[in-house]
Amino acid sequence: MNETNEAPDASQCLVRAHALMDRSRYEDAAAWLQRGLQADPNNAECFSFLALCWMNLDDKKRESVDAARRGVSLEPESPLTHGVLALTLLNQAKDGQDEPVREALASAQQAIQLDPDSCFAQSTLARLYLRLRRWPEAEAAARKALELDTTDASAAEILSVALLQQGKHETNDELVRQQLQQHAEEDSAHSSAGWNALQKGDYRKANEHFMEALRLNPNHEGARLGLVESFRSRSWFYRTLIRFNAFLSSLTEGRQTAIWLGGYLTYRLLYGYLKDRAPLVASLLAGCWLLLVFWTALARGLSSLLMMLDRFARQCLKPIEKWEGIVVGGMAVLALIMFGVSFVLGKWVQMLALAMFLGAIPAASAFNNDHYIGKWFYWAVAGFCVVCAFYPLIAVILSGWDIGLPWSSEALLAGIVTAVAFSFVRMFNLGYR
Repeated sequence: MNETNEAPDASQCLVRAHALMDRSRYEDAAAWLQRGLQADPNNAECFSFLALCWMNLDDKKRESVDAARRGVSLEPESPLTHGVLALTLLNQAKDGQDEPVREALASAQQAIQLDPDSCFAQSTLARLYLRLRRWPEAEAAARKALELDTTDASAAEILSVALLQQGKHETNDELVRQQLQQHAEEDSAHSSAGWNALQKGDYRKANEHFMEALRLNPNHEGARLGLVESFRSRSWFYRTLIRFNAFLSSLTEGRQTAIWLGGYLTYRLLYGYLKDRAPLVASLLAGCWLLLVFWTALARGLSSLLMMLDRFARQCLKPIEKWEGIVVGGMAVLALIMFGVSFVLGKWVQMLALAMFLGAIPAASAFNNDHYIGKWFYWAVAGFCVVCAFYPLIAVILSGWDIGLPWSSEALLAGIVTAVAFSFVRMFNLGYR
């Protein structure tokens, strides 16, 4: 193609853009697609692929939906334009935002209605079902996509996730083996193998596969998340949490709620029965329940803190994940240390330790929360708990100078009640994803 003497037409720009997209050079590909649109402003294919490129650029995600809509308006009978619109809407929608996801689902279904034999449309529908946690439907759509194109690594990756979430480990093992044999140079094949190994607790093998996936495609966000999880899984308490979450994920939301609710009611009944008859056993039971609450809330933050101590592992963390380790993990560790030294320095140190725990639990729910509204709510709760816990501490310190602060006991009680109440709210995933 002569770039200096003759302006390329839209088809030439599309060819060049496809080559760049295959190498994950989305910004360069977008530039060529924009040149294609200068040559042909009504080219729906250019708009659709431009939307796919912008979808992969953090500062262009909003424009990607506009470009996809423009493609649909130009070619409303094209499964490609509807499929791309579904992907861009899905990519922009935050957890808890149901309206864009519903629109994306309708667009993906429209793409299949226009062409039931489109592998791209079936794969897009499978991705939608995956986001909606409709695992059996995601599996069915991904299998259909693979029937249409056995080399579709993206559909195979979606199928692998759907199988894992349904606890179909043997089927997934076979799928992963096939993908690695047939597509050893595909990043998605190694990403699937990594998640499969991680679910089995083999974090070293998972680490190797995620590293290979990122070598093949540095922009593979799923592989980066998997690499972070594999580093976190070096700690036994986080590995246990992953297995526990995998068990819960294999159940329906109704059964998950029943387990948590049934567990809490069983705990309360047993505690009430043992409280007067065997106080020590009742205290141990209460300790186990609180340990479960602390463990599920703080394991991720503590593991991120451990990653911060590893020069290589911390490079995989995003800034928000580093802050999670510093704030949540740091507060939990400081609380444990202070509980230890409180036997020497006195009860006022215990109050500071309590303050750390009270703030760490809702803070963990804020950091590890993708719900577009819920995370701000949990941040507000975390701030309230920290203030309620530190206020009595300040009151104790000022009392040494004969300065009294009112309502310190009430503030501490309010903080405790709020922290405990929202630990239960989180268990049932209210405002939390």
